[in-house]
Amino acid sequence: MLGLEMDIENDLGIDSIKRVEILSVFEEEHPDIPSAAPEDLAEMRTLKEICDHLVSLSGAVAPAAAAPAGVKPGASGVSQEQIESAMLDIVSRVTGYPVDMLGLEMEILSVFEEEHPDIPSAAPEDLAEMRTLKEICDHLVSLSGAGLSCADSTAKTGKTPQPEGEDTDVPRRVIRIDSSPVAIGKPLEPDKDRTVFLYASDTRWGEDIASALGDLGIKTAIIKDPSSDVDFSTATGLVLLGSFARHDNVLWHVEDETIIKQVFSLVQRAAPFLKQAARQGRDAVFAAVTSLDGEMGFGKSKGFNPIQGALAGLAKTAAIEWEGVKCRHIDVDPSWIGSPDCSSAVAREILNSDGPLETGLCDGARKALCLVEEKCPDGELLLGPGDVVMVSGGARGVTARCMIALAEKTRPVLVILGRSPLPSKEPDWLSGVTDDSEIKKRIIANEFAGKSATPAEVDRHFKRYMANREVEENLARLKELCADVVYHSVDVRDAKAVAGICESVKKTFGPVRCLVHGAGVLEDKLIEEKTPEQFERVFDTKVAGARALLSALDMDELRYLVFFSSVSARMGNRGQVDYAMANEVLNKTAQQLAMQYGSCRVISFNWGPWDGGMVTPALKREFKKNNVPLIPLGAGSRRMVAEMAGTSEDVEVVIGAGFHDTEADAATLSGSTVADQSDVSPPKVSLKKKDALFPAFTLKLDIASCPVLSHHILNGKPVVPFALALEWLGNGALHANPGLLLTGFEDMRVLSGIRLDNDSKGLKVMVGKPVRKDSAFEIDVQLHDSDPENRRVYYAAKAVLSSGYDSPPVFSAPPALFEKNYKKGVDELYGPVLFHGTALHGIKDVASCSKEGIKVFASGAPSPRNWIKQPVRNTWLADPLVIDSAFQAAIVWCHENAGMVSLPVGFRSFRQYRPSFQKEGTVIVLEIKEQSGRKIKGDVTFLDSNNEKEVVARMLGYEAIMDKSLEAAFKS
Repeated sequence: MLGLEMDIENDLGIDSIKRVEILSVFEEEHPDIPSAAPEDLAEMRTLKEICDHLVSLSGAVAPAAAAPAGVKPGASGVSQEQIESAMLDIVSRVTGYPVDMLGLEMEILSVFEEEHPDIPSAAPEDLAEMRTLKEICDHLVSLSGAGLSCADSTAKTGKTPQPEGEDTDVPRRVIRIDSSPVAIGKPLEPDKDRTVFLYASDTRWGEDIASALGDLGIKTAIIKDPSSDVDFSTATGLVLLGSFARHDNVLWHVEDETIIKQVFSLVQRAAPFLKQAARQGRDAVFAAVTSLDGEMGFGKSKGFNPIQGALAGLAKTAAIEWEGVKCRHIDVDPSWIGSPDCSSAVAREILNSDGPLETGLCDGARKALCLVEEKCPDGELLLGPGDVVMVSGGARGVTARCMIALAEKTRPVLVILGRSPLPSKEPDWLSGVTDDSEIKKRIIANEFAGKSATPAEVDRHFKRYMANREVEENLARLKELCADVVYHSVDVRDAKAVAGICESVKKTFGPVRCLVHGAGVLEDKLIEEKTPEQFERVFDTKVAGARALLSALDMDELRYLVFFSSVSARMGNRGQVDYAMANEVLNKTAQQLAMQYGSCRVISFNWGPWDGGMVTPALKREFKKNNVPLIPLGAGSRRMVAEMAGTSEDVEVVIGAGFHDTEADAATLSGSTVADQSDVSPPKVSLKKKDALFPAFTLKLDIASCPVLSHHILNGKPVVPFALALEWLGNGALHANPGLLLTGFEDMRVLSGIRLDNDSKGLKVMVGKPVRKDSAFEIDVQLHDSDPENRRVYYAAKAVLSSGYDSPPVFSAPPALFEKNYKKGVDELYGPVLFHGTALHGIKDVASCSKEGIKVFASGAPSPRNWIKQPVRNTWLADPLVIDSAFQAAIVWCHENAGMVSLPVGFRSFRQYRPSFQKEGTVIVLEIKEQSGRKIKGDVTFLDSNNEKEVVARMLGYEAIMDKSLEAAFKS
């Protein structure tokens, strides 16, 4: 989230150069506010401090905490609120932080959408250019198709009813085993001097796999205790060998859950080093090896310990979160373990660069999974009036709706185990009020009387009352449908309490015939960010809850056992590793129990996202934008009942949409991100989004691989030259569209300088789809940080591709630029004025310099291999030294005419009129079109040195930022 209190440099990554640009834009757009002196801003650490300073200059007064919403404007007519809002908006545009990282604006819109579901949601990209709340309101009015007055807009009360989806066909898919052999691809080649670590509770098996990897030239180290302090600094791989023993009397022991948590902590500690190895271009591997049945638990022939499913969920989530790390789940037939052939096959599979994320190994055979859409054969529901149905987490949300659908068919005795306390009587001042706005007004008046309250505090009270109301309404509806309803407020993880309830229920109503385990919570965080407490709460609610329930009930008396799992278990989901791990344990528990108890129909529902529960309107908008259909509450709950009644023997069923439903089944099971069930985080990427960008290639930069960086040092750190970034963006566009020529760029912006703070940097060039414009194609191109946890976009532009070059324009410039009037030599510029090292000494002569502009002669760049050890191409698309020399010429002009130095921030347009620049050099003419206190704008023309009337290329609308503070950066 982008907030005013964040540290400008440490939190937002805004260096002194970008700070000057932000202030320059602010001054241009708000000329009524006095300019701030650079020296006054130098020590300010947050945007809030800068805004407060601007407020003081403008004479605006901040409102008191308890004051009304109106803000007093200052002498300039601008309020503090307006200054702060404008600052956040400009920072977003200049730095490239995505719209969804804006805190204040997105929070307001989210609340608006929740309270006004009847008004269509506004897309963030439509709002990006809007500068005032009035513009946003006008846009929302246009979307609603109404010319409402303020009174009209508040007259509507209540929520729009959710569609029941009576005729909706909810997709149903099942997993099938593919026994056809799959070729193993080229093996990964981890560095010989780095280590693949192995953890195995079975030491012998660990030694066998280590030996087999050693035979393939891999250096290994065995971890005997997952809680030990392991030094992963040399890690290039981690292998988990999950040899969890099967138990005769119980599914698993509590100690097994403890080991899973210790192993997860081990993975957390190794993760940064595996990701770093991948960023450095090394082959990095992570493999979870289980011993279910060699068919990922779908073989239906062998008993196993289902706790191992957690390792599969871990591997599938890591595959999504850890870019560049090859993640695998390998399941081995336990009867094959100990054979040399088995160890060799596992080692080869760990290093396999191709194939699906999940692979089964059975005595030399390799198995894969296929996701197949099939209808469930109709059947009869074996529950009737008075039969006892027990459900965990069934008083609210999706689970409650499913219980209503089941009750409509069977009229059972329903026993609900829920975390929420029994509903209490609403206060009289809330009775009968249904409008959200009015409810909040009454909460403020009655619970915060005489006190100030933040919106968040009011919202917490509001949600508590609404939860209480929902439980009360659901229980009332269920009591109408059921023979009896009993509600127990209990933590389902408490085995002793659950056992006591089960014993009491049996004595009172008879044996439980159907168990639905629907309880679940979320604590979305990336793998490395999960705290032990968060992991335990999510994992234990599902896993320890299942253990407590199954231990307290007699499986021989059950006719139905239903688990509410999730597609996050089937495919993994970013931020939900604990949820994926826990639900995979439920999936494998269901497989194991289905084999053991043939008289009980066991189903684990891997639900997709629901149109209800905890899916808020804002979250629904994200799913809709990403073309992920939601499960209607009515249709989804009836699907559960139909599956229970059906004659299918499938145990794990996927109901509803996943993130890649248009892709092939094999791709769906390869570990791609999917949407989770009703309470999931919204998808972050959409393959169907029309303006989506796709990676063209990645770059790993350091001084050794890119020596030219040592000649481009600012503030003591190597910085990627603008001209080099331009080359890479052009290469990315051509890489994705072979057969065309790069003839130019439009709207090139430096969103953030690329500085090598940690000696190396990973980058990826992202490209969009070509869009025809006149006789050419325009393609969105961006240069991103390759670290998936760093969402920074460094450069953005539109590349122009054509089948041929345009004819060059006729060039004429002010006569003063063609006079030989500059007396200094270049040796007086490089060092005293220009910071560039010898490799970037492109300017050979400055012919003229006046207020109109500057004219220089520059030499061409050497071969790409002189600058980069492994260049993308062997020839330059343009000439990065000539283009950089144009920027150097701008620095010289600013120094001579404004007493300051400058750095480029972008240009409006660039066109090249021939395949390459001249090797012998180019004449560069910079015409200054506009100068303000901190910015210059101009046009750059590149001329043939043999015929200065012939244009090689033109850059229009060039912009650079000037500031005295840059001089220190230049000389560091």
